[in-house]
Amino acid sequence: MRVVGPCMVLTLWMLGLLLHLAATAPLRLDVLPASTVRPLDSWHLRVWVERDDTNRALRVEAHGADYDRLTDVPLEGSNASRLHEIWWNGRVPCGHYLVAASVLGVSDRLLAQTRKQATICAQVEGP
Repeated sequence: MRVVGPCMVLTLWMLGLLLHLAATAPLRLDVLPASTVRPLDSWHLRVWVERDDTNRALRVEAHGADYDRLTDVPLEGSNASRLHEIWWNGRVPCGHYLVAASVLGVSDRLLAQTRKQATICAQVEGP
């Protein structure tokens, strides 16, 4: 029991630290959906940006073999909204995509960036 106690305390401390770091991350991106079995008619992205006086723009982009999309959203520093909902309407073809969200400062200086992979028309494993 003595070995389990310190290990449990250490595990809980590490979990708390990871949750704190995740909660205070300057940028988070959700791609909805990140995987589908058929082409999309629209793509929904959610981006959380931690408020900061130096934030000037949010850039969200997706790149694939037959599809590229880019959206810039102006940010008003620490007065900007934390949550940004982006809808890309129109056909999204089958393929693998790299979706990125970037926070830019003065003179388009990169302040933070996060990336996600997405697969449209993913292969479905059968029984």
